[in-house]
Amino acid sequence: MNNINKKFKIAVLINSYTLEKWKHKILNDLQNSNIADMSFFLINEKDEKNSGNFLYRLYEKLDRNVFSKSGAFKELAEEENALEMVEIPNQVQNDENNFDIILNLSKKKCPDSLKKAKYGVWFFSFGDENGFLKAPFLKELYENNPLSKCSLDALIDNEEKVLYSSYSSTNPFSLYINQNKNYWKASDFVLRCLKVGADLCVCPVQKGAHAGAPLLCYPSNLFMFIFFIKLATRMFLQKAKNKFLKEQWFIAFTNKFHSFNIINPPKNRFFADPFLIQNKQKTYIFFEDYYYEKNKGVISYMEILSNGAFSKPKTVLEKDYHLSYPFVFEEYGKFYMIPETLGNRTIELYEAVDFPEQWKLKKVLFRDINAVDSTLLKYNGKYWLFTNIAEKAGYLCDELFLFYSDSLFGQWISHPKNPIVSDVRTARCAGKIFIYNGDLIRPSQETSIRYGYSLNFNKIESLSEKAYKEKTIRKIKPESIKGNLAVHTYNSENGFEIIDGMKIIGKHI
Repeated sequence: MNNINKKFKIAVLINSYTLEKWKHKILNDLQNSNIADMSFFLINEKDEKNSGNFLYRLYEKLDRNVFSKSGAFKELAEEENALEMVEIPNQVQNDENNFDIILNLSKKKCPDSLKKAKYGVWFFSFGDENGFLKAPFLKELYENNPLSKCSLDALIDNEEKVLYSSYSSTNPFSLYINQNKNYWKASDFVLRCLKVGADLCVCPVQKGAHAGAPLLCYPSNLFMFIFFIKLATRMFLQKAKNKFLKEQWFIAFTNKFHSFNIINPPKNRFFADPFLIQNKQKTYIFFEDYYYEKNKGVISYMEILSNGAFSKPKTVLEKDYHLSYPFVFEEYGKFYMIPETLGNRTIELYEAVDFPEQWKLKKVLFRDINAVDSTLLKYNGKYWLFTNIAEKAGYLCDELFLFYSDSLFGQWISHPKNPIVSDVRTARCAGKIFIYNGDLIRPSQETSIRYGYSLNFNKIESLSEKAYKEKTIRKIKPESIKGNLAVHTYNSENGFEIIDGMKIIGKHI
C-alpha cells in the first residue's frame, strides 16, 4: 500500500443512490485522484423508521433552522452531480484479495460476505465512544466538553485500528455546527490515508460493541429535557456577557530578569500578536492593533526604550480588510512581513521601504485560501511556511499545513503529509519558530477550551520534504500573569520575551 501509483480496489457500501454531500465529496475526491477503482454496493436501502424521541427531533429541527447554512453536510447531492453507479452484483466472492479496502459509508454493519479485504473495513467514528451514535457530539454538548473527536477507523483481522483522527473545539451552543464542521473535515480523511499509505494503520484502539460500523441510538426525552435547561442557561449567560462585557487583549514583555511590563491598550482598542525584531541596536514590537468600532485590525509598532518603557503606537499598515499576526523577519539585509490577511483570502508578503514605518506589497504568495497565522522558517537551505487553513466548513484552529520552497519568492510545494497537525490543542501557530538547546521549537495555541487559551512549545523532531513530526514539551498557562485569562503568542529577541494576554472589561467603561 505504500506505492501511491497503484489503484486501490475499493468496495463502497452505501444506503442509497443519492448521498449526503459529505459522502458525495469523499467519492468525488477518490474518483478525481486516479488512485481508486470503486465498486458500489447498496445494502439495506431503507433506514430505520425511528429518528429519535420527540424532544430530540424537536431540538434537531430548531437547531438546524437557526444555525444551518448552505453546504450543510446532510443535504443530499443534486441529481445532476450524483455519481454514476456500476451494476451491483447479487453476490461477492468471499476472497480477501477481491478488494483492497471496504469503505463503509452506510449506516449499517458491514455484511459478513464483504468483511474480508486486504486493508480491512474502513468506517468513520464521530464523537464520544460512549455517546449517542445516532446523535454524535450531543454528549460533548451536554457535558460542555470543550473537545470533540472524529476519526477514520479500520477493522483488520478483527482488531480495530485508528487510521486517522482529528480533534476540534466543541461549539457550546449548537449540535448542528459541531456535526457540520466535523463531517466536512472527515470527508478528507480517506484520500489523506491513501496518499500517505498503510503505515498509518499502527494504532490499535479499544472500542465498544459497535466494531466495524456504528449502532443506532438516540437520547431519551428525559435527557433532552435536562439538556434544554443546560443549553438555555448557557445561552442566557453568554448573551448577558456579550451585552455588558468584552474581551481586551494586551501585550506584556520582559527582559528575563524582571517581571512582565504590561502594555495596556486604550479602552476602544486591543493589542495582540506581538512580534519582536531588532535593527540598529533598537528593538521594535510589531503587533495587531484592533479598533472595536471598525471591527478591524491594523499593524502598528512600538519601540522598546532603553529605560524599559515603550514609545507610542504608530500604524504602519492598514487595508480595507482585517490585518493581524505581523510575522516580521530580516532576510539578506532587508525586512519583510507576512501579516494575516484572511479577510482578503490571501497570504501576502510585504517589504519594508523605510523600516519600520513604510511597507509595500512585494508578492502574493497564495490566493483563494482561508489561512491564518502564517509562520516562516528557513532551515536546511529551504523556506518552510507553516499556516493554518480551514477547508470547507472547517475551523481555522484545527489543522496546520506546511509548504516549502527553494526561494522566498518561488513556487511553494505542499507537504505530502498535509495537514501535518490535525488537533485543535496544538495546531494553530503562536509565534516564530526558534532554536533552544539545539532543537527547533514551534510555539502553538491551545484553543479547545477557548480561543487562544494557552501556549504549547512543540519540539520539531523531523522536518524534511517527506516527513514531519513534533511533540509538545512544555505548556504555558495564562496564569503566568495575575488576572490573565488567555495567552496565544510568544516571541523573543535580543534578550526580550513578549507575550499577549486577555482580560474582561465592561463595554461602557
